[in-house]
Amino acid sequence: MQAGHRLEETVPLAQARHRRMELEAQGATVYWSERLAQSRSC
Repeated sequence: MQAGHRLEETVPLAQARHRRMELEAQGATVYWSERLAQSRSC
């Protein structure tokens, strides 16, 4: 997020906590959801 713009990002569960801490260290406000993204397999 920059200059008031929102960014939605989906990351693998194994990387989620690290990514959240990385973004918070940059000053971002992170809204955490433990929903699992459904992968599309066609």
